[in-house]
Formats: sequence, structure tokens, C-alpha cells
Amino acid sequence: MDDDRVPDIQLDRLTMFCAARNAALCVEFVTVRCRPFYLPREFIIIFIVRVYIPPSTNAKEALCELYRAISELQNAHPDGLFIIAGDYNHANLKSVLPKFHQRTKPVLKQVKTWPAGAISARQDCFECTDWDMFREAATNGKTTDLEEYISSVTSYISKCIDDVTISKSITTRSNQKPWMTAKVRALLKSRDWISPELETRMP
Repeated sequence: MDDDRVPDIQLDRLTMFCAARNAALCVEFVTVRCRPFYLPREFIIIFIVRVYIPPSTNAKEALCELYRAISELQNAHPDGLFIIAGDYNHANLKSVLPKFHQRTKPVLKQVKTWPAGAISARQDCFECTDWDMFREAATNGKTTDLEEYISSVTSYISKCIDDVTISKSITTRSNQKPWMTAKVRALLKSRDWISPELETRMP
């Protein structure tokens, strides 16, 4: 493990500052120890840990390494406040540090899904549409109101899409990757289950 330590320095309204960078094959994290000028009496010191667990790494090994480092700090500073932030990807921090609580507020969003045949149904809708009627409706004499023309066309396209798609509610978090869908999570879980089986069969 590569361990670079920065000596304590004095900062404005910060009595102590110490940073340690740790990089291993399975996890990378930076630990910052600080004591602000104003701090609640029940806390003596604050530790901020910035973590990155690569998607391709072994989650169990990464969490074990992270747990070891944070446990050492907790044992040495039982009255300290610990804040862990970062990108855990497929790793579940609660599995090794159950007393830590995630403060990321989930957001409920409405998304559209395209069932089988939806694209062809939308295309049929467009092919059967008389697009000239939108231009004629927005034309007064020899002048065409482009804003009205564009608004009516886009509204009609949105209606066609709404007619062939299905809306559903999903819960998202700020640290959730947009490509990490339920299908991708199922594939990753299947991969994690198959890999040990193959390893036990290998000579």
C-alpha cells in the first residue's frame, strides 16, 4: 500500500490538519483529520474520508481494507466524528460499517419506458400525420408564426410518445450512476455468483 502523509499545518479557523492518501489495488481513499475553530463539545476531532472503489475491483477486499483503516482511526479517536463520502460503485458500505448512515436523500422521478412495439407504433403515428395542418394553423395570410408552429408540432410529438410509452416512478440518489439499471445490477450479481463457482472448478 502506498501511504503518503502530510504533516500538520495551520489554516485559518482550523487548528489542525492532517491528510493521508492510501492507494491499493482494490480501493483508494484520502483521510483528512481536522479540528475547526467552532466544534460541538461532544466531538473532539473530525475525520473526513474520501473513498473510491473501482467498478472492476473485488468489493469484499475493498471493504475489508477500508474497514481496517477506519476501525484503526475509530479505536484511536473514539470521540471523533467520521464522515465518509465517495464512489462505492457495487460495494455496500453498510455491510462492514453498519453504524454509519447514508445521508443521500433519495429522489422520486418519473421515467418513460418503451415496451415492445412502441417504436414501430410511434413511426406509424408519424406516417399517418398530416404535418401541413400545423403550418396552416400557424399561418395568418402570408405570415407564419414560427413559435406557434414549433410549439404545436413538438406538443403533438410528445403526445404520440406518451401514447406508446409507459410512465413509471423510480427512486434515484445523487451518487447513483444513470447506467446502473436493475438489469445491469442483476448481471453484476450473476457475475459475482458465477466467478467463485468457476474458480473452485479450476485445477
